[in-house]
Amino acid sequence: MFQVAEILSFLGEVGERKIGINLLYRWSSKENIFEKFAKSERMLNEIAMHTGMSKSEINKDLKNKEMILKWMDKYDISKYE
Repeated sequence: MFQVAEILSFLGEVGERKIGINLLYRWSSKENIFEKFAKSERMLNEIAMHTGMSKSEINKDLKNKEMILKWMDKYDISKYE
């Protein structure tokens, strides 16, 4: 078992260049939720490049997956085979 406290993306490039960290989500134990801090444009661009989907198609797909996960949580479904 593991726990996630923060979701980060790296900015910049590996090598001799600086690498920055972009905080995307942070866990709020008080609210028992992940709080969104920033939007990852790089992640959307990478997904678009590899899938051929537009950013709006990606966002629509993510919303659909979010809806499915919420439904699974509601009905206490933790496995899918």
